[in-house]
Amino acid sequence: MNLLKLSSNKTSFKTIEFNSSGLSIILGKRTVQEEEGNQTPNRNTYNGVGKTLSNYLVSYCLGSDSNESFEEKLKGWIFKLEFEIGGVNYISERNVDEQEHILFNGTKLDLTTYRVRLQELLFPKIEGFKYLTFRSLVTRFLKTRREAYNNYLSTFSREKPYQQLINAGYLFGLDLELIQKKLELRSEYLDTSKRRKKLKDDEVFKRAMTDEEIDPDSKLEFVYERNNLVEELKEFKIAENYQELEEKYNESKKELIGLRNLKFILERNIDQINETLSIQPDLDIDEISGLYEEIGVSLPETKLRQLDEVVYFYDRLKKNRNSRLFEKKKDLVDELESIKKAIGRINSIHDSNFQMLNEYGALEEFMALNSRLNEVNKTIEKLESFDNLIASYKAKEAEIKKSMLEQDGLAESFLEINKERLDDLKLFFITLAKSFYPNKKCNLNISNNTGNNQTRFNIEAHIESDNSDGINEVLIFCFDLIYLFKGENHNLDFLFHDSRILSDIDPIQRSIIFKEISKNLDKTNKQYIISANEDQLNSIKEFFNPDEYESIIEDNVILELKDDSVDSKLLGVNVEVDY
Repeated sequence: MNLLKLSSNKTSFKTIEFNSSGLSIILGKRTVQEEEGNQTPNRNTYNGVGKTLSNYLVSYCLGSDSNESFEEKLKGWIFKLEFEIGGVNYISERNVDEQEHILFNGTKLDLTTYRVRLQELLFPKIEGFKYLTFRSLVTRFLKTRREAYNNYLSTFSREKPYQQLINAGYLFGLDLELIQKKLELRSEYLDTSKRRKKLKDDEVFKRAMTDEEIDPDSKLEFVYERNNLVEELKEFKIAENYQELEEKYNESKKELIGLRNLKFILERNIDQINETLSIQPDLDIDEISGLYEEIGVSLPETKLRQLDEVVYFYDRLKKNRNSRLFEKKKDLVDELESIKKAIGRINSIHDSNFQMLNEYGALEEFMALNSRLNEVNKTIEKLESFDNLIASYKAKEAEIKKSMLEQDGLAESFLEINKERLDDLKLFFITLAKSFYPNKKCNLNISNNTGNNQTRFNIEAHIESDNSDGINEVLIFCFDLIYLFKGENHNLDFLFHDSRILSDIDPIQRSIIFKEISKNLDKTNKQYIISANEDQLNSIKEFFNPDEYESIIEDNVILELKDDSVDSKLLGVNVEVDY
């Protein structure tokens, strides 16, 4: 595709006729005034004369989005772009009042159909690739946005790395299937991983899959309970008279408690009798007489006889008491022995009942155990379903990783097979960049990106200190020329740069831009179109001889836009439009 002419239905518009090949310069001039014999510039500037607008209008006629400012301020305007593709001439007319349609060689097409028609003519085989469109590709050759001059890979600020790669990769002849496949695999992996983590952490889902109070990580605890229940049910014996056995057990237990209490009381009473019998307070008549003699008192005979009678009475009383206690103790001992025998008999019955209850269970208990086993089994099934779902996501993640590794290998093979062709691109860039900065390191690297990201290939252009003003613009210039002279899969034979590409470049590097363009365009049918300010061109004159400057610069100025009056500007009317 070569640009031929940009015009309008309005006679005030400055028609632009592009050189059919080679360099075309749209020049912005600032007028001068005579003051006391000196030429001094007036206060007007290069801005607003229409240099950048010319670039935008070409893009507008090639199907850019509708412009509300045009619709508001340029009612009735029609812009017409004439161009040639493969020896066939085409005309594209766009009416500002009907921006959703374009007249293409006399046929009215909606914007989408028009873009598809141009894509078929200029960019074959882009169907089916995300973010690869006619507009995304043509803007690599027709840079209208300010941000297109910030980065060599992007044309607008919000363009994602994958969008940059798929478009540059197409024009570099890289394998688009590999580029898109990594995007798909990486997106699928992230989506699968996100779903797995969300399921594992989602309380609502966990409750739906299990129960509100159940921890999804407690499956083994339920397996342990299930195993115990199975064993318990296996050994379980149902007693039809279980309730009767239970009643007998309870009766014998109650009777045993009563007998043991009675045994305790009897043993306590016997202990008390033994303690009483052990106490024997004796009265000795001789001891009493001796006590009186010690204090010097002698008892008369009558008192001694009375004392003997007391001692005799006391002995009779003690013997009677002991006799009664021995009788009582004997009765208690006999009763205790009887109680012990009863305890032994009842205890035997009780033990037998207990053993029966241990060996056999009630039907209700058996059913309760079965019911609990069913609950536990259902819980385990839910937990296993949850685990299986999580495991399936993990398995899918592993499968995707395997596919990504295979894709890494295929990408490496592609680069190896296409090494000679890609090296030619790299050498073109390095040679061009070295013409600007022979002592700086310059490189273009196209490599396999095996990282965990969506980028299949790294395309890295570098000029030492390329973050400095001016050097970055040279890097963009050199990179864009790869598309024009070495690019593949396109039928575009023009590159259109705005004056921004020259803004921060030193004069000597500006001069090299035009010399390199002239050299590379020589004997080709390709076009390089650039808008430039007069001072930008004046600054490079010293780096050309007069004939060289005339043939390369002056002879290729196809339009001069001035700021001395509205008539000298591109639109030829006093209006400010946004674009």
